[in-house]
Amino acid sequence: MTAVLEPDGAQRSILQAMLHGSQAFADLDGLEQHIRTAEAEFAVVIGPSVPGESAAEMAQWARVHRPDLGVILLRH
Repeated sequence: MTAVLEPDGAQRSILQAMLHGSQAFADLDGLEQHIRTAEAEFAVVIGPSVPGESAAEMAQWARVHRPDLGVILLRH
């Protein structure tokens, strides 16, 4: 399964529609809690409305704590 992080509701809906079966989150706290408990999660898509620093921190956390988790950063 794929998780989506995107604070903008319209963009979050588009991303979730494109990634059928994904679980979408509006904030980093919700995503982090999900990733810590969903061991089968294989990818996270970080949407373009997420600030660059927050996106980089999430990618760094995943690299250290969940090296099997793919992190895809979308930017405008």
